[in-house]
Parts: sequence; C-alpha cells; structure tokens
Amino acid sequence: MADERNDTADEDEEEGEIPVMQKVAILFIALGQETCGEVMKFLSDFEIEEITQAVANLKSVSVETQDKVLDEFEQLLLAGEWVSQGGLDFARGALERAVGPRKAQE
Repeated sequence: MADERNDTADEDEEEGEIPVMQKVAILFIALGQETCGEVMKFLSDFEIEEITQAVANLKSVSVETQDKVLDEFEQLLLAGEWVSQGGLDFARGALERAVGPRKAQE
C-alpha cells in the first residue's frame, strides 16, 4: 500500500498542527545544507535517516509556514525548553543563521 502523506507542510497547516518531523524538515531547510551537515554530526543514524526522509518528502513550504515554524522554534529557545547536546548557545546560533541576527533577536 502506498504512503499517502501530504508532501507540503502548508496542507498540514490548513488541517491543523504541522507534524513534528515536518517542522524539523522545515527548520533544516531554513538552516541550509552546510549548517544541517554540522548539526547531523551530533545525531544518531536513526535521527539522520528520519530527518533526511522528512526533508526529501517535503516538496514545498510557504514563507508563512516557514515563519510559523521558526517562530515556534524561537519561542522554545526563549522559554528554555531546548534540549540538545549543543545547548542554548548552539540553538541561538542556528536560529541566527536561519533567520538572521536581527530577526533572531525579536
């Protein structure tokens, strides 16, 4: 049986909450290939496979959807709910690379 997942995050957003792996894919796309490669060095093989598959399955993302995901990521950072081997400094740096220093400070 074929997998019938949506291939755009925008379709999922219209239906409600964007699935977590699609949010991760959107964040990774926003970060760019070089930064994602650096981030993946800290992930397990399973996590890399899941994220890579999510990115590959995501065909298009509107600016509005990307902004929503990046804003949510920023709020998690500001609330201190970010858990990573890289810590808050890593996450803040990743956000700055994704949206620029000015928007990251908003």
